[in-house]
Amino acid sequence: MSKRTYLESPAVIAGVYLIFGLLWIAITDYLLHVTIGEEIVLTQLQILKGGVFVVLSTSLIYTLVWYGYRSHEETARRLDRSIQQTSILHRILRHNLRNICNVIKGNVEILMEDGTEAGEQHLHSIDEQADHLIDLSDKTRYLRSVVMDDFDRSERFDLVALLEAEAAHVRESYPWAEITLNLPDAIWVDFDRRLERAIRELLVNAIEHNDRLEPSVSISIKPAELGNIEIIIADNGPGMPDIERSVLQAGYETPMFHSQGLGLWISRTIVSHNGGHFLITDNSPRGTVISITLPVLGRRS
Repeated sequence: MSKRTYLESPAVIAGVYLIFGLLWIAITDYLLHVTIGEEIVLTQLQILKGGVFVVLSTSLIYTLVWYGYRSHEETARRLDRSIQQTSILHRILRHNLRNICNVIKGNVEILMEDGTEAGEQHLHSIDEQADHLIDLSDKTRYLRSVVMDDFDRSERFDLVALLEAEAAHVRESYPWAEITLNLPDAIWVDFDRRLERAIRELLVNAIEHNDRLEPSVSISIKPAELGNIEIIIADNGPGMPDIERSVLQAGYETPMFHSQGLGLWISRTIVSHNGGHFLITDNSPRGTVISITLPVLGRRS
């Protein structure tokens, strides 16, 4: 049984109260009989002792119940977050898998009727959609692991080095894209190391949804309010649709409005687990700016 569950147990609360009461009576009675000889004074002290016992025992019960209440409140918060993310996951999977399967089915039907070299294009489309399904499956599994992970995985690392490493990693996969960095020498932070996956997903999203022949993405860091850190990722793409933006910033979907992929949800979830938040604005003259504000002290529950 975990520590939280153990301290929340009614039997434990009753046991702590019983032990406290017995020890209080035994110890204080012994001390009174040893130190006090007069019967009247002894009686008065016994009454006073009873009043002190009531006050202390009330405080003890209040503390134990308060701890249990706060713990249940935290559990309810985590459960609500998990249910919300599960609902998001269900809608995204249903929406994307249906579309992908329709594309695959349509191309297969064409190939069955064609039988010529032109069918290679359709085979290529099928291959791309199959890769998309695999990627969607991997991201689904990763998002679930992040949502259900209740451990604080904060560690100390250089945020600048992390951003530089992720930029280099994305450049290898997208050599035609321009990724510029405007970063200080070093910033040591205490965050969940999975922040690197959040940055990677944002960079890939900015490149893959860019309509320019040479996509451009910039990464910078600046101080935010209350001493927090703000990571800014800006691109020169067509801009994020209003529906997509509102869904991501609100943190939930509706039956009418769906997010288009899991990459941005992975980023948002990791940032949220680090105690941070998203702000999505328009870039000038075009594109999107995503600002991630993170607490300098790391994760805040």
